[in-house]
Amino acid sequence: MPGDLPSLFRFQLDPEANRMAAFTVADPSDRAAFDARRQRLLDDPGIVSRTVLLGGEDTGYAAARGETVEEYVLVLR
Repeated sequence: MPGDLPSLFRFQLDPEANRMAAFTVADPSDRAAFDARRQRLLDDPGIVSRTVLLGGEDTGYAAARGETVEEYVLVLR
């Protein structure tokens, strides 16, 4: 979603995220290159683009653990 691009670009700037991803762009701080690539992806009808959002925190009973655990609820947008 175009409205998600500022957040996605900030993620791209995170040094630890780049280290974990291993295969990244040459210059994560190049906003013009980021925007151009994202626009190509958004314009391609063969690509379904979704953003995973943290929808909140909840608790639930985990039978394997025999206890209530905290969980994160992720939502595709």
